[in-house]
Amino acid sequence: MNAFSLVNIYYCWFKLTGAAFFLAALSVLLFHNRRPWAWMFAGFLLSLGINFHASVALGFPIFFLWLVLRGLKE
Repeated sequence: MNAFSLVNIYYCWFKLTGAAFFLAALSVLLFHNRRPWAWMFAGFLLSLGINFHASVALGFPIFFLWLVLRGLKE
């Protein structure tokens, strides 16, 4: 391993972990959005993702609006 890979491993894992929590929260809401426990669990996953990287907070409002509009159409 060289210095480039060591530095990128150290700085990237926070971002990748935050993205993984964000995608997990999205998958919970996509498959179980009618159940109250799903919203609580997705909120928990999002809070963990935001703690790892703040850019996760920018992606959720767009998904939330899409989910609400999809629910209004049904």
